[in-house]
Amino acid sequence: MSDQSTNQASQQPPESEGGTEVRRRAAWIAPVVAVTLAAILLIVLLIPGVLRYPAAPEEVVVAALKDSNQSLREEIRRLGTVEREGVCVYEGELYPLAVEEGEAAPDPSDKIDLLPPTPSRTKPDPEALPEESQASFSGSMDDLLRGGTVLILRMEEQGLGSGTGFFVSKTHIATNSHVVGDASELIVTNDLIGKPLKARVVSKSPDPTGMRLPQPDFALLELEAPVASAIPLSLSSAARTQDVYASGYPGFFVQGEVVAYAKAISQGKEAKPPQGVVTNGIVTTIQTAQRPTGALDFIPHTASLSPGNSGGPLVDVCGRVVGINTFVTQSDEGDLVLHGDYALSSKNLADFLTANNVAPPFVSTACNGATKLASE
Repeated sequence: MSDQSTNQASQQPPESEGGTEVRRRAAWIAPVVAVTLAAILLIVLLIPGVLRYPAAPEEVVVAALKDSNQSLREEIRRLGTVEREGVCVYEGELYPLAVEEGEAAPDPSDKIDLLPPTPSRTKPDPEALPEESQASFSGSMDDLLRGGTVLILRMEEQGLGSGTGFFVSKTHIATNSHVVGDASELIVTNDLIGKPLKARVVSKSPDPTGMRLPQPDFALLELEAPVASAIPLSLSSAARTQDVYASGYPGFFVQGEVVAYAKAISQGKEAKPPQGVVTNGIVTTIQTAQRPTGALDFIPHTASLSPGNSGGPLVDVCGRVVGINTFVTQSDEGDLVLHGDYALSSKNLADFLTANNVAPPFVSTACNGATKLASE
């Protein structure tokens, strides 16, 4: 049995010649396909600009990029110079209707004023000055505010207080009562005066500190002698939506300079007074509060104020004082911070000054807008 089984297991059917030929063909197909795919991949990788072999930039492209970078560097340098020289001011003109090509130039009367005129490029109304100054003054609004506004220093043992005031005559200065405080004598100056001057307190309303605002908040100072560079300002009434300027010495901008100046003169050293700051805005409305002394008009406006502006003039674009900057309010409403800037009206200030025998001109005519300097 065992021999028979062995013989049966060892017997295999014979292979045909056709089957052997198929096997030989299949053996070389796989290497050929692999070599072909590898060759295609290598060719793709060697194409310029593909994957690891980017095309080299042409010389003209490199030169153009270098020129562009150099132009950008020069423009950055130029802008840095402009920034140091001053603030950009719009000097163009806008008209309500488009001007089609080929048509005549638009009528100048149709021009739209984009922004309020800048103080340095406008001329105040002659009526903004007392009669004795009208003939001699021919400067800009900025010149008027520089000569008419003063820094007030209250130098006491317990510390330094500062505020703003403005000339209502060559020897008299109007300011706020809370700027004066309990002092009987103060220091006043500006960059045109160039030196500290002593001023005595002639009169003041009760200090409103701690009282419900607004309150009468006026004070009158007197100098020992007339100041040659002083430009007394006239008064006028405010009007809703009119453009205004606030002139003064806000601590937000000049606190460091004010403190350094006060320290220098307290040590007997010569020092140059800081220059005042001018902000602009509009009168938003005119409100009235009833107080024991009578009706008190006050003016919310958008010319930015900060501590140090108190006592300074709020002037219209004709150069007339329409209010005396007095207080600010601020409140937090969740994520919203509400801020308000206020002046007391020139009408109430005029009543206070008249009661103390000082009567600056009060101009009742409307301000028809600023005019450009004659040199422009």
